[in-house]
Order: sequence, then structure tokens, then C-alpha cells
Amino acid sequence: MAVKFENSRGDLTSYAGLAIAEEIGAKSGLRKALIDHLPMSERKTSLRNKDFSKALSYVYGFVVGADCINDLERLYEDCGFRHFCRNHSFTASCLGGFLKNLSQYNITKISENLRDFAFRSRLQTVQDRDFIIDIDSTFHEQCAKQMEGLEYNYENKWGLSSIEAFDQYGFQYFMGVRHGSAFTANGAPGIIRHVFARVPRTMHRILRADSGYCNYDVIRACKDLRVDFVIAARENMYKKYIHRVKTWRKPKEDIKLRDGRCCEVGSTVYYAKGINQAYRIVFMRARKKQPSLFEGQYDYRAFLTSYGEHEKKDWQVILFYRKRGNAENFIKEIKNGYDLHHFPCQRLNANKAYGLLAAYAHNIMRVMAHRLDSEQVPYHKRIRFRMICIAGQVVKKARQTIIRVRESFRKEVHAWLTMNQNISNGTG
Repeated sequence: MAVKFENSRGDLTSYAGLAIAEEIGAKSGLRKALIDHLPMSERKTSLRNKDFSKALSYVYGFVVGADCINDLERLYEDCGFRHFCRNHSFTASCLGGFLKNLSQYNITKISENLRDFAFRSRLQTVQDRDFIIDIDSTFHEQCAKQMEGLEYNYENKWGLSSIEAFDQYGFQYFMGVRHGSAFTANGAPGIIRHVFARVPRTMHRILRADSGYCNYDVIRACKDLRVDFVIAARENMYKKYIHRVKTWRKPKEDIKLRDGRCCEVGSTVYYAKGINQAYRIVFMRARKKQPSLFEGQYDYRAFLTSYGEHEKKDWQVILFYRKRGNAENFIKEIKNGYDLHHFPCQRLNANKAYGLLAAYAHNIMRVMAHRLDSEQVPYHKRIRFRMICIAGQVVKKARQTIIRVRESFRKEVHAWLTMNQNISNGTG
């Protein structure tokens, strides 16, 4: 049967679910986090509001699935999206210029507020005394030649690098875009101090990181802030301690290497130079498939930790560290969900701002994800399908904007917001 098209007198939107994102952003302090630290923040109110509208365009654009700046210009054709961006619309060149106008001071302040925004978003979602930060870096391969910061990395790939910090629930506390050849742990001690500085000491604060972050500066930062840690150790650090392990045991849990070989575990004391404190280093070893007279009979892995054996057994430290791999899933999510495989601007500062605004959107989406399903937390594609890309009619009357949606969705949103309010008030 042929489909017949007719004109509609009402304004329609494809993104009625942005009302939920706006509610989450308001409770987490999105306006306060951004508006005072934009280029026009010290000028008259109309200019401040325009800059805030541009920032919102990026955040909500990431939420609905925009892959580039040109997508934002197209999204303004949707009256619902335009409403949530404070009824402003801008060209792609104007939006690009907004990012270029952000100074290093603006970017630093927006980054500091990202930490607070992420923590408030977490409080909307979960009540957990354990505050675990996983820090990691990733590479963004580029095809451009003129962008600032483009360099070859250790794999001879051309592009930019970034370093991120997530908690165990996927909320993002730091996003830093940097030169492509930057070493994985560059700036890590400052990031650790930045993230944990505002976290109450009544919470159990923990850092997990791979071997790239196993250095004395990172350990000292954790010691100064009284943060527990489990960090994979590099071979040149742990090799001289292997012979000190007196007892090797089979773990209670079935712990294996990636290739499936069964392991034994053991531990000994590790002395960190210049810190005047002894830590514990946990080993796992598996017999080689082809033992060598010169290279030994075992393959080893090691983990440096501040936990004593009375707090976590050797096998528990290893299993706890392995949960760090979830951070790699969060990195994949921000790269695939917001197309942060690439960055759009020539200036490095502009790309830093672009990544930060994506991080704000990511935290909003994580709140929605945990509310949809706290057991099997969904990723962005399912969230957009269920809660964002919802058809509605935009009606304006009595100086109010009303979005009419189907009844089943309205009831679902009402129940969801009620639950969210209860958690925010500490009653859920």
C-alpha cells in the first residue's frame, strides 16, 4: 500500500527524550559548570547566554548522536533540539569558532568542573562507599596534516593522544587531549591529585592502573592523598623481587593467564625509593610451554599494591586489578558513541574543549544507563533508542513549551524521574 505524505500544522521533534537529559544536567549543575567559564562570561547577559547555548549544543548533540560539527547545524532544523539549546541556532563555522575562542584558562576551569559534575552525577545514581578510579590513555589516529599536536606514537601511528579517568560505574572525571607522542603516564600524578582532591575521605578511595603508571611520582601522589592502589608492575621493577617470594600457592579462584595457563600466586615486600614506605608486590606465575635454561621455567606478572595481606589475599588483588579492564570498555564507548576516534579542529585547545564537552554528555548518558538497567548497564545505542530519539509534538502556549509524547513513554519518564529524585534526596 502506498504511503501518502501530508503537511502537519504542529511543530514536531525527534528528540523529546532530551527533556530527561536536561533534567539530569540541571541536577548535576551543568549550567554552573559551564556558563561562568566561557569566553563571553564577563560580558553582557545576552552574549553569555549565546555562548552557553553553543556549549549546550555540543553536549546535547553528543547525547543524540551527532558525529561532527556539521551535524549540529543540521540538528537545529529540529524544533525540539533547538528548544533545549535555548532557542538559538548557529552555523557550523560559528560553532567551530566558539571552540577556538576558548582559552587555556577556560579549558582548565571546565575540566575542574567536569570532576564535580561527574561526582554529582554519580550521587544521582548510586550510593557506594568505594570510590575506584581507573586511569588510562588511548590514541586517536588522524588523517589531517595541519592540526596542532599531531605526532607519531610508539606504533608509528599519526594522531593525537588522550588520557581519561573513570570510576567503577563509568562516570568520567577527566578528559585530556594531548600530543600524539605523549607517554601514557604524562601528567598522571596531577590528574590523581585533581580527581581525588574533592572526594570525601570518608569514602574508600582507590586507584587502578596498568604498568605504564607504575612509577614513583604516581605512588607518591597516592601516598600523599591516602589513596589505596593496585598497579601492574613493569618487568624491570619486579624482576629483582621474584627470588624473595618464599611460598607459591594455588589460588582459591581459578586464575589463568590470557592464554589459559594455570597460575600460582605469591607476594613479598617492595621498597619504593624516595618514599620511605614498604608496599606489597603480588606475583602470578605460569609454567612456560617451552621452558628455557637461560630464560627460566616460568612467565611472571606482578602487581604493586598498598593493600596488606589482611585486607586482600594475593588472588583477590589480582581479581580486583582485572576489573580495570572495564575502563577500556568506557574508552571504546566514548570513541564509538561520540565518534571521538577523530577530532574536528586544527587547534589543540579547541580539540581539548571538544573532548571535555563530550565527557559532560557521557556522564549524563551514564545516569540514564544506570536508571534503565542497573544490572546490565546499557551503552549509548540502546539509551538513544529507548529514551532520547522519541517522537513528540512541540506546543507553545502561555509562555510555556510543552512536548506531547505517547502516553506509555510519558508514564515511563514520570516513573523514572520520580525514582531519580528519590535517589538524589537519599531516600532511594
